[in-house]
Amino acid sequence: MTASGSWEIGNAPLGDGVNWDMAYRITDIYGGQYWTPTVKNC
Repeated sequence: MTASGSWEIGNAPLGDGVNWDMAYRITDIYGGQYWTPTVKNC
């Protein structure tokens, strides 16, 4: 899959008392994978 154009990143409600970590993995056209820094909810 190839992503192009404008990207929109939004929040999804998970409920109260839920602990989570979030990161995005980006893959370049050569198959290299790169992770964004982790964001935590606490």
